[in-house]
Amino acid sequence: MHFDEKFFVSVATIIFAAIVFKPARKAILSALDSRIDKIKKELDEAMRLRNEAEAILRTAKAHLSESEKQANDIIAYAEKEASEMLRNAKDKLAKDVENRRVLAVQKIKNFEESAITEMKRNIANIAISATAQVIEEGSDEESFKKLVGNSLDKISKTVH
Repeated sequence: MHFDEKFFVSVATIIFAAIVFKPARKAILSALDSRIDKIKKELDEAMRLRNEAEAILRTAKAHLSESEKQANDIIAYAEKEASEMLRNAKDKLAKDVENRRVLAVQKIKNFEESAITEMKRNIANIAISATAQVIEEGSDEESFKKLVGNSLDKISKTVH
């Protein structure tokens, strides 16, 4: 076998690599182990954050669901209140209209009674006036008929 310089350079390189690799191996493995531990910690932190985010999402969804339920309850209550207020307003309006109708009927009745009383008073005054005239002028039949005709004309004008 022939040993030339390439062979010796190769053997020297292998021996050098073996000598350097043994202490460097520990340093390389230690660096890789610390890098693996760091990555594991980052993964654990990412998982913890993910779990927290999922918990927050569940809580937010629960709050949203509860808020929607409360909003629907508020809307239902408001619709119920509005309906009741409308019904009360309609009832009050109907009562007010009936009260005004009753008042109007009463005013008309009072006006009619007042008009009838006024006509009776006017007729009584005309009758008294005619009686006084008969007493003053005398009581012949012709003047009596004329007085009755005039009195009836006055009464007719008073009524119409």
